[in-house]
Amino acid sequence: MHTSLQPKTNIRLLVIWSVVALSVAVVASPTPWLFLGSGMVLGACAGIIQLRALRESSRALLAAQSTIEVRRALSSSRSGRYYIYTFWFSMAVLLALAFYVFRGRAFVGLLAGYSAFAFMRELLTLRGTFELHRLSTEQRE
Repeated sequence: MHTSLQPKTNIRLLVIWSVVALSVAVVASPTPWLFLGSGMVLGACAGIIQLRALRESSRALLAAQSTIEVRRALSSSRSGRYYIYTFWFSMAVLLALAFYVFRGRAFVGLLAGYSAFAFMRELLTLRGTFELHRLSTEQRE
């Protein structure tokens, strides 16, 4: 199973994205609440869909050894394809919103939005990585 599907990696990413989101919230002036909130809502939607995709594609994901194989495994299920579409749609929305609201400082809005998005997605898929880990250990026994 690829390391991106391990609970340890998921927990590390949760910490990283929470630190980034909190740092942007503290440092940016004005605080980009719109982006943090939008990112959290979009990330929650994507996380729910990705969790379902992890469950639907568990066999293929357990066999995946590279990021390309993980993407291929996710793309093999309907929920996985919906997740990928949701991810890119969310990024387009956050990018457009960042350029519309912040214009010259769009990076700040995009960073706030993406970090909140990634945090929520990782939080909601944490259970799925533990399920995959459990299935992986059962397979080895």
